[in-house]
Amino acid sequence: MATETQEENQTVEATEETPAKKRFNLGSKKVKVLVLLVVVMGVQLAGLYLFLPSTTSVAPGGEDPGGDGDDVETVEVTIDNFVVYNGVAAPGRRLSINFKLTVAVSVDQEIAFDQAANKDQKAQIRAAVGEVVGDSGLEELNDPRHNVILRKLKERINKELGKSYVQRVFVSGFQVIEQ
Repeated sequence: MATETQEENQTVEATEETPAKKRFNLGSKKVKVLVLLVVVMGVQLAGLYLFLPSTTSVAPGGEDPGGDGDDVETVEVTIDNFVVYNGVAAPGRRLSINFKLTVAVSVDQEIAFDQAANKDQKAQIRAAVGEVVGDSGLEELNDPRHNVILRKLKERINKELGKSYVQRVFVSGFQVIEQ
């Protein structure tokens, strides 16, 4: 009888340990699923890190749409206020685009740029700006950052002046009004 009581006590102890062992069993399905989930999330994060561009990356041409890197000290030069008419963006409708154009040039080129853009070649610059904005599509005009227009303006102004003065282009008060 004493042996039976000992066997019963051992059986009771064994059944009490079994749920505890099952609860922390590393071979359970829950743990395997959890580990698999963590691994998959890690692979996704690594993929995002490798394939998404960083916030400091530049466009394929080596420049961001409106300008240049921050390695050169620049100063802003206002070119003018513009009212440009566009009949291309919305066929059958005439759009009036109003904005103020300002560019950033390097500090050592400020005087030369101001002379060239606002005095010597003012008419050519105004015509070039009017052409770029007047020939822009509706998608370019509705882009909140105006990336394509800013890039085209930068390229066109530098082309008209025959020198790469413009580092970055800014437009303010940009309004598209249907007439």
